[in-house]
Amino acid sequence: MTLFREKRKAKADSEKGKEILKQRKSVPEPVWGNIQVQDEWKQMHGRGMDNASREFKLHCVMHNIRKS
Repeated sequence: MTLFREKRKAKADSEKGKEILKQRKSVPEPVWGNIQVQDEWKQMHGRGMDNASREFKLHCVMHNIRKS
């Protein structure tokens, strides 16, 4: 377990890792947080990729309407 953590930490501390983490922190996190808190949405309810995709798109539309 410790070896795995050391590898992940070394990867995150590299230049490429820092760039990836910087993008992750700035782009999608606020949208996911808003959807989870405002809609109380923690998991997909539809089964299968088609239903899950449809449900996710519905939540995205609701988020965008709320923003405007």
